[in-house]
Amino acid sequence: MMVAIFVVFKSRYNPNQGTREPEYRTFFIMGIVFIPIGIAAGNSVFWILGLVFLILGITNREKWKSLETSKVNLAEIPHVFTRFF
Repeated sequence: MMVAIFVVFKSRYNPNQGTREPEYRTFFIMGIVFIPIGIAAGNSVFWILGLVFLILGITNREKWKSLETSKVNLAEIPHVFTRFF
């Protein structure tokens, strides 16, 4: 799992572009998803990770981007999935 996270971060890094502010709303949504999955599966790692994501998203709620600025271009979605293959 750590290797997958490293690959995702490394593929999104562009030295010419600099760093980007994380989308904290995404952390909040991931937390909401991971907590019930971890509880239902009996896997404490998932629900603890979900709790961390949830807290991270809530504490940075003032930095959430509006829906207009964080819209994803639907034409980019296939490119995201095929980029790793």
